[in-house]
Amino acid sequence: MKPVIAFIFIILCMHSINSQNLESFKWKNRLLLVLTSNTKSTAFTRQLKILETESKGLEERKLLVFKISPYLEMSSQEHNDYWITDSKVFKKYNSSPEEFKVILIGLDGGIKLEQNTVLTAKNLFTLIDGMPMRRTEIRKN
Repeated sequence: MKPVIAFIFIILCMHSINSQNLESFKWKNRLLLVLTSNTKSTAFTRQLKILETESKGLEERKLLVFKISPYLEMSSQEHNDYWITDSKVFKKYNSSPEEFKVILIGLDGGIKLEQNTVLTAKNLFTLIDGMPMRRTEIRKN
């Protein structure tokens, strides 16, 4: 009985946002969607490692990272960002057969970048810092 209770507790505590409408973040946060059909893939794990070392830069840029997979794999839940494990959401943002994809969504809800390769923090931050709203944020601070 105890393992079942522990499992339920873990599920309730996860930062999972299954099927939540990403539109609710519009004008509040930029979103980086990291999609994968294989949470053990080299590209996916490498992308997460890059992002984990840049928490201050992500926060400064109001950037939330969403990991999206068509199904849940418990071993991949050790990272602290948001998870969406929903095949419909996965297919909406990754209609191609690619195993890995990164999508940057701006404050206005528009897609600013879409690629199937690992995104470096430098390239991510350069792109965001060049956006008009981000330049305004920098001037205000």
